Amino acid sequence: MKPLSALSYSKNNKKKLITSIIPILVAVSFLYVFQTFVRSLGESIYELNINPYKNHMTLQSIEKNKPIPNSIVSIIKDNPNVDNIIPFVSYKTRYLIPGAATNASILGVKSEDIAYVMKKHNIKLKEGRMPLENYKEVALDYRMSKNKKKKLGDKIGNSIDKNDSLDGEYTVVAIIEGDGYLSFMPYNTNNNNTNMMNNEILVFPKEDKVKEVDNLLLNLPKTDVVVMTLSGIIKNYNELLSTVHTLDIICVLAIIVMVISVGSSKYVQFFSRKQEIGILNAMGYTKAELMKKAFWEVIIVNLIGFILGMIFGWVSSNLINDAAFRSVGGVAVYFSVKAFLMALYVPLFTTLFTLIPVNRMISKLDPIVMIEQI
Repeated sequence: MKPLSALSYSKNNKKKLITSIIPILVAVSFLYVFQTFVRSLGESIYELNINPYKNHMTLQSIEKNKPIPNSIVSIIKDNPNVDNIIPFVSYKTRYLIPGAATNASILGVKSEDIAYVMKKHNIKLKEGRMPLENYKEVALDYRMSKNKKKKLGDKIGNSIDKNDSLDGEYTVVAIIEGDGYLSFMPYNTNNNNTNMMNNEILVFPKEDKVKEVDNLLLNLPKTDVVVMTLSGIIKNYNELLSTVHTLDIICVLAIIVMVISVGSSKYVQFFSRKQEIGILNAMGYTKAELMKKAFWEVIIVNLIGFILGMIFGWVSSNLINDAAFRSVGGVAVYFSVKAFLMALYVPLFTTLFTLIPVNRMISKLDPIVMIEQI
């Protein structure tokens, strides 16, 4: 008979200890990696869609070939909270990360406006030169260059990749770096209808006046223009995150299955030592003392499993999220409070679902019967 002591039992039963630790380790690692992966996906989409709107908002004519009414342009231009308005043409190029296939913006603006737009978005030239007017050239955000696996001199567009949203073929002449995932090209008056520049405008709020300009645009007549403001894009993003709640439900179900599985296996181990526990009870150990020893044994197993699981989970997150997101221009998340808490649920609930049946078993023990069975 081995004494029912948490440390002594663990030391003398290393194989059983390892067998008990491995399921906890695997469950904790899986939940941690899963949550940081989902967070990486969410952060990548956030950076792509929301960050640009911290510096500008957009206004678009409700009819494709109809210019924005001059009355609306005047209201915006004359507002004291607006720093500047810039006409532009919106282009899109494909952006692909695990779990999402969407588009990133390429702004077609006049050559004389590019410097202002870049300054407002803290964009700097990283490599190459800025594209020339009336040439099919583009300054590509460095994260987009990673995502599309393009370097200086390479070409993008649906003539090169049929899945790309950008019409035609454009040469990458610059790699730029700044807020958001914005790329640029000079508006090409030779190949586009000049009136298109009157269909869309970028609205730049003055410093600390984002909320005021947000309200200004949202109050414009919806029959004439379509507006996209910071609050609007955040609302759309939050609606998109509703799919993440589905993943959270899957995660909770996974926790329940893991806890029941691990808790049951641990209870079986205690049940196999039923005779040992009964004899200790007959020797003078109270049921409270037996439960205390069982509690510490479960705590030791779960604590070791949790610590090792967090280490393996963190290392795995670094490797997986670097390869899946960072290497393709996304955001790689290695730690999040939510991931930590989700992983923590495993040892907490395993302890609970192990000790409840063990307590019932100890309460029903008859030490005399246990001794007679020896």
